[in-house]
Amino acid sequence: MSDALKKVLVDLDSILDTRISVLAKMNSDVASEFVSGDDYFNRDSDNFEKLAEGRVKLDDFKDQYSKRDKEILAYSRPTDVLAILNEMALEIEKQKLETPDVEGFVLYVNYFPYSLTEDEKEMFITSIMTYVGIESEVRMISLPTKDLKPSYIKENYDGVVMYNLDEWLVLHSKELNKVLLPRVAFFCPALLIKEPESLEDLKIEGLEGLSPFVALEMLMVERINLNFLKPKQFSIMTV
Repeated sequence: MSDALKKVLVDLDSILDTRISVLAKMNSDVASEFVSGDDYFNRDSDNFEKLAEGRVKLDDFKDQYSKRDKEILAYSRPTDVLAILNEMALEIEKQKLETPDVEGFVLYVNYFPYSLTEDEKEMFITSIMTYVGIESEVRMISLPTKDLKPSYIKENYDGVVMYNLDEWLVLHSKELNKVLLPRVAFFCPALLIKEPESLEDLKIEGLEGLSPFVALEMLMVERINLNFLKPKQFSIMTV
């Protein structure tokens, strides 16, 4: 997509650290240790069982996370993704001044799987605009991952900020072979889906000197414009 309005889709689970809120519900001591230390922010996967040395079970976390609701949202705090969105908005505002073809920035916040009232949606819009910039337009939408088809994204957005890239790829890999998105920038956390048994398992033939995330960005460049960011940027802001 490339029209006068630059449109970015971001999920609410990227804007808010709902992972730490679910962990706090399961074991508040573990969550407190994570927030006060470095391991949570520098993690290479969401294997919180390993990170917590067995004090929370990964299967239990996955179950609780799949059931997350407004109670979890109420205890969730913003992530540095808001700063990234602010940078996007500022860059587009700069382009708006320099290029007559650019009219502005619209941010679409996907609040699925949560059920929000109209008042709650307005509250989120106001709060997000405070971080991103009052010149930006914020719209709330609710779409499950299965409906975020490559064709839909290509037609409607210039950029996507997504926490669960692996889930999206599994659901839409077939269509992604036919519908290419090289001009849509995807921003996702650099998290391993499955922990390797050894460092050798992370190497990709022909790209041995690169991290698996940089290698994947290069391998997928013709299909999708991947940009892997540090997990810290998708984690609760710290002072």
